Parts: sequence; C-alpha cells; structure tokens
Amino acid sequence: MKKGKLALLLPVFVMLVGGVTGCDNSSNHPRFDEDGNYTPYIDNKFIDYAHDGSVKLNHDYQGKDFYTDGIAEVEVLFYIDGDTTHFVQKDSTKSQDTIKARYYGIDTPESTGNVEKWGKEASIFTQEKLEEAKTIVVSTAQEGYGKPEYDSTGSRYVSLVWVSDKENCPYDELVLLNLWIVQAGLSWVKNVLSMPDYVDTFYAAQDQAEKYMLCLWDDVIPPHWPGEEYTYVSLYQLHQEVIKDLEARKNGEVYSSPWDNTRVLIQGTVAGYTNNTIYLVDYYDAEYLNDYWGVDTYTEGCWAGINIFAGMSQVRSKYVVTNTYLQLYGLFQNSDNYGFQITDVAGRFPAATSYSPQDAQIVLTAEENNIPGVDGGHMLDVESYSQEEFLAICSSESKWDYLNQRVEVNEYMLCQGCTITDSDNIYLYFDERYGSNTGFSVFLGFNYYGNPNRPNDIFSTEDDFVGSYFKFSGALTFHITSSGNQIILVMPNDASDLLWQAAETGSDTGDLQDA
Repeated sequence: MKKGKLALLLPVFVMLVGGVTGCDNSSNHPRFDEDGNYTPYIDNKFIDYAHDGSVKLNHDYQGKDFYTDGIAEVEVLFYIDGDTTHFVQKDSTKSQDTIKARYYGIDTPESTGNVEKWGKEASIFTQEKLEEAKTIVVSTAQEGYGKPEYDSTGSRYVSLVWVSDKENCPYDELVLLNLWIVQAGLSWVKNVLSMPDYVDTFYAAQDQAEKYMLCLWDDVIPPHWPGEEYTYVSLYQLHQEVIKDLEARKNGEVYSSPWDNTRVLIQGTVAGYTNNTIYLVDYYDAEYLNDYWGVDTYTEGCWAGINIFAGMSQVRSKYVVTNTYLQLYGLFQNSDNYGFQITDVAGRFPAATSYSPQDAQIVLTAEENNIPGVDGGHMLDVESYSQEEFLAICSSESKWDYLNQRVEVNEYMLCQGCTITDSDNIYLYFDERYGSNTGFSVFLGFNYYGNPNRPNDIFSTEDDFVGSYFKFSGALTFHITSSGNQIILVMPNDASDLLWQAAETGSDTGDLQDA
C-alpha cells in the first residue's frame, strides 16, 4: 500500500465541517487516492457531533485565570502528541506557569515514547486544528468554575480544549477539540463518566467513526507508519542530522532529514540518564570520518551521540549505568522542543535476558567497557572544564559538537537564578546569558539536599539555590524555548553529580546524596 502525507487526513475533516455528498458506500471504495492521500468514504448521513451543538461550553472564559477558575484563553507553548499539549494563558498578568493539558475523555495512539499506528496522524491532526484556531480555551472537566485537577501523573491537568476560527469567539460557539479527535477516528473514548452530559455524545462519535472505518478503525497501513524494518546507523550520522536541524531552526527554516521517522539500530555508551532519557555516545576515529565525508583531511577522531526518550516507562538500572555499552532499536523522530531524538523504546528493557529481537542488549557492562575511546574502544572520555572554558563552549559555534557527551565543571559557579516548575523540576542558571542561544542551565529532576548529614535539609524554594555555589557534571543536551532559543542543558544523573558550597561560609559540603 502506498504511503501518503498528512494532507491525507484533510479531505476527511473538511467534509466533517462543511457539506457532504452521498455516493455508493461500497467496500471497494479506495482508501487512498492516486497521490497517496488517505480519503475514506463519508456519506451525507455522517453526523458532525463536534460542530452541531451536541456539546457546548456553558460558562465564560473572558477575564478568567486557569489556576483559580479552571478556565482561560490560552496560547500553545509546545505540541506534544494527539492528547497532550502545553499551553500558557493568553495576555495574562497572572500566573504564567505551563498548563500541561491532558485531554479529557480521550486516549489517542502513542506517538512518542511508544509509537503506535495512527499516533502520528493524531498528533498532526491536533496540531493542525490548534494552529488554525484564533481562539483556544482550556477548561477543567467540570461544568462550572473551580480549581483544576491533575491527572494520575500529578503533572498534567485534565482538560477540555475548545477552539474556534473566530477571534474572541463567544464561549457557547466554541468547538470541543477532544470530541472532534474522537469523531475523526483518531482516539478511543476513555473515562468520560465525570461529565455525564457528554457520555452519550462521545460514544456516539466513536461508534460512528468505527462504522465508517475512520483511521484507527481502518485496517490499512497509516500514512506515517514507519514500517517494521530497522536499519543500522551510526550515532555520528544521526548527530549530524541533529546539528543540521538546530542550524535550520536558528535561521527560521525547517530541515527535512532523510532519517526522520525511520526505525534504526544503534550502539553507544551511556553518558547519562535522567528524566526518562538516556544519553548515548560513541567514538569515531579519523579513518571513519574521512570515509563518511569522502575526504582525507581528518587527523583526529570525535565523539558523537543522541538522546533516547523512553516515554513514561521505567528503564531498569542495569541498562543505564554510566559507561555501559548498549545496542538499541528505536525510531528516529523530531519533536517540537527537543529536536531529533530516538523514541519508541518503551518496554524494551527487560529484567532478564532479552526475549525479543528488538529488546535492548548490553554489549559491554560498565566494568567490561574499559578501553578508552581515543584508542578505538567505547569507554567514556569525560572532559573536565573550568568555568571560563565551559562558558566559552556555550557561546562557541562548535558547541553542538559536545552534544550528549558527559561534561564536568571543576570550579564552583554562582547560581544566579532558579525556576522550580509545577512538576517539581528544577532549573539552575549560572550565566546571565540564559534565555539566549549562548546561555545554559542545569536541570535537576530529583530532590536535592543541602547537607548529606542533615537529611531533612531539602532545597525546596528558589531562594535555597540562588546565591550558592555549585560544581556539577552530567550529559550535555539542549532545550528549545517557545521563542526559538536553543538553551544548553547539563543533566546530572542524581544529586551525587552536584557539589554545593554555601556562599556565606565558603565551606565545601562534599558529595551530596539523593535521599
């Protein structure tokens, strides 16, 4: 079956909004047109539940604050997948914390950590509808005003997302995107009982999508499905694609990688693991580099790497010990705020010996991987930098050459700023250039204690960090802000990678422990 593009979905959804015409509902009706566009059959009996007033927002969003009223007009911060989007309140003088919205009542196929059929289509459909909207409102799954509630993860808000192509759209004319996604055949209905007035409509939309064999109810190969075949590719090759994408983004351009949405087999050494992400690197000698570029100019080798997002699943500790040499199967895919990375590795880190051909394999344990990379092996070569040297790297044109490598700053640096997110992640700023393309921060995804001999002395506020001095080590990666800046992040594995010195005493506390 010929694969198509996402415009493939567009003819279906245009029909759902406007008029439709009847035709013979034949089982022989083609699911793809001659250009590879997905065009399932829709007749004039199809009910447009999303737009016919079956569900309406019953309270106004104007002048409201999401964190106190449970409703607000918003703008997109980051597109995540089909049923999760990050927003910020529009033109608000109140809280500007990220609203991590988990769409209520739906469950789209996965498109990130664990990739499922029709997941990519669901993700693109949601993004397209939000990009087209001139009014976006997020409300809680309740019929009136009230504080929002978290989902089971404790970090995302259970949300109804309402859209319109009108600016300042009246609240009772908004369209419920949650329902629209179900109607399009891109989600199953899930847990709608807390809003009983919506239950019948959501299930009617799902039943209709199944009847018309839309998307996930269809048995064809989805347009963006990467298939089942894997290709071996070096981390150096993928590293080059990451850099090309970052350079294109910096210039306001879009880079189309030939490896995008491709299943790959990779090998590399663990340089770090935190926040469900593995940082994998390997060393490539001058001979390999000359062969790759078709030149004869390289006299030295280099390290190159990629980050692997494991989704929300736990990765067993034996696979993420620093300096372990792994073999992994995954999907090379672009994301809105983390660029190109490897995904679809969730569940591939078994407790015992590997049973599936695509499970992760430990090629060399950390103890066995003891041949230095510069001599042709895979052992990590951790670079140690002074404050001046590290700041020079952050502002250099070649900073991405260090991407995914493990770095160490061996001098105490003054913490000049700190942000603690609503999901308790901590960003430490050591450089006034943070927020620009030459700045950096240190990301902590764990509880931090100021003194290992005082287990209750937790750093819980921003003031606990600001004004103190730290040495740190971790994998070097990046984050793309909503304004497009590319910020270097250092990702310590745990609290032992952070060394604290109290500013007022100048005393060294020694290595810290993650309690």
